Amino acid sequence: MKLKLLSLLGLLLFTGMTKVFAQDIQGSSDHPLFNRIPGFSINDYMVEDPGLYSFHADQDSLITVEGKKTTIHYMCNCVESPLRIIRIFSNSVRPSGGRSVEYGDNRIYINIKKDGREYWAEVYAGEDDYFLTVIELKSGK
Repeated sequence: MKLKLLSLLGLLLFTGMTKVFAQDIQGSSDHPLFNRIPGFSINDYMVEDPGLYSFHADQDSLITVEGKKTTIHYMCNCVESPLRIIRIFSNSVRPSGGRSVEYGDNRIYINIKKDGREYWAEVYAGEDDYFLTVIELKSGK
């Protein structure tokens, strides 16, 4: 009986920990350009307006852009291939005419124009997390 009670208590604690881990931090939201990879939750979230960030426009050139900067750190209680995460983002921008540069070191840089606005994004992928940084350029830039 005591073993069953301890097992049940352990299961409840584990289930509770999973639910806590799977919740997004308060005040966070996904960026409207990109769908979240299933199983990931938002661990850190920041918006700066204006913000600056440097992106690779191609393998050899770096561009620094200014605009509304959104940085989101996603985590999961899993092991995911960083290459798979990068490819998910690369494939997601192709249908809308976006460009992507897979730069190595588990990073991808994205440039997309949508609804009259231009966006630059970087995804850095780990085995159980990824960072998404997006700059929405000011109009006329």
